[in-house]
Order: sequence, then structure tokens, then C-alpha cells
Amino acid sequence: LDGIHVRGNQNPCIRDNSVKATNDDGIASIFSVNNLIVNNSVNREGTVNLAGNGIYVADKGTVVEGNYIESTPLNGITVDDHEGYQASSLKLLNNTIKNAGVVDKGIHYGGILLNFAYDSIVYGNIIDGSLYDGIRVYNGSRNTISSNTIINSHRAQQGWSGDIVLEYQSTYNSILDNMVDSETCAFKEIGWGVDYNTVHFHESISGEIDVEGAFTTVGLV
Repeated sequence: LDGIHVRGNQNPCIRDNSVKATNDDGIASIFSVNNLIVNNSVNREGTVNLAGNGIYVADKGTVVEGNYIESTPLNGITVDDHEGYQASSLKLLNNTIKNAGVVDKGIHYGGILLNFAYDSIVYGNIIDGSLYDGIRVYNGSRNTISSNTIINSHRAQQGWSGDIVLEYQSTYNSILDNMVDSETCAFKEIGWGVDYNTVHFHESISGEIDVEGAFTTVGLV
């Protein structure tokens, strides 16, 4: 299933690998601490089983940096709370994700998903051509999403989708200085308890900024 699978380790390093056409996640790291996932290439094109992410992480303190990820059925990178193991203090840095979420199951697959993730940094990533969201945070807090480039999100205008989305009890997140090309929904808050976030975009932003939660600070840089 997974191309590379790491479980319950401390300080492992997954570096400079090429992973192609796996039947689940390209690279998965679960229940680990201070992992490095660096400079790998994951291409899911041609896979038989239309499931799985490019990189799946349910760790503490892991760094995912400089990877190239293409044609994933689900998300390019998923950070997850797996079987109650709390994902936190991760860094997703300078990854390139192309054509993520190619399988349309009515679920909002896209570039990067932070699912029940806390105290993490998403910085300098390029997300090109995700099916739904560019970056989505679901029930995550104290995450910083900054200086990412999101282009060609195919369905950012539909329903709950957007280039960057905070959903359901996502609080105290900082959305700073990201570049998006959306003509529709550049940023969206949706769901109960999405409050106390900080959102700053470039003045050149053309897409809608849809803020629903209370106590959210919105501005331009």
C-alpha cells in the first residue's frame, strides 16, 4: 500500500526518494517524533487504488520540506490526528504540490489538509491545480499559514471550498501574506466555533474573503 511507512519512531529521516504509483499514501509517518521528510518525489499517477495522499503525517515535531508531490487521489499532504495521537508542532516548508485531489468523491481533497493539528507552520509551499481547497484547516488551532502560493484551485468557488479554508472549531490561526490567484473565494471561514483567527492578504488579492467567525482580525499587507 504505502510506498514508505514509518511508525512509532524517533528522529527518522526519509530523504531523496522517488515514490511512484503506490496504492495508498506515497509516504506515511505515524506516531513518530521529530521525523524529517525531505526532498522526496511522490507521483501517484497510474495508481490502481484511487485512495491515499502524497504524504500522510500523524506525528509530533516532524518537518516536511522540499518535496515534490503530483497527481494524488486525495490530498497532497495530510496532517492528521490518527487514532487519538495528536499531530502538533509540525513544519510543512517549501513543498510543491501539483494536481492534488484528482478523485472527485464529493469530499474536499486538495493541496494541504491540517486535520486536528496544532502549533504547526505551513510556509512557502506552492500548490498548483488542487481539485478543491488549496490549504484547509479542520479543527486546528495556533497554526501559522504564511507565504504560500496557491494557483488554479478548480472549485474554490463552490460551496465550502476556497483557496484557504478554516473549518469547524479552528481558532487562533494566523493566515499571513499568502499569494492566491482566485477570482472567487480566496479565503473562507465556515462552521461552528471558527473564531479568533488573524487573516492578512496582499493588496492585490482579487478573490472574496469570507469571514464568518467572531473575533477574527482581517487586513491587508
